[in-house]
Amino acid sequence: MYIMNAYELIPILKEYTQMVASEITEQSLIKEELSLCSYDLMAIFASVEEKTGIELNFSNLSKVQTVKDMLDVINSELEHRKASVWMELYWGNSICMQILHICIK
Repeated sequence: MYIMNAYELIPILKEYTQMVASEITEQSLIKEELSLCSYDLMAIFASVEEKTGIELNFSNLSKVQTVKDMLDVINSELEHRKASVWMELYWGNSICMQILHICIK
């Protein structure tokens, strides 16, 4: 499973903050230290969506206080999406198998 880590997220964050990338850690506070507003967070989520190809739930932005929180939200969404894809594959294959079984009879 693909998991985004801080080394991948920090360059994206750096595009929206004046803070030096080497000073951004998982404990960095989004608003107080990085001076990011909600618009910046939405743009960052959009960049992450573009990078991962997975749509993120923007309603989870309110949970984000630190870089670690952002990683947790992103990775939770990635895990949820992976589970959804597996369910789609499972049910899709299950239906195909049922149709094949009916056709063989």
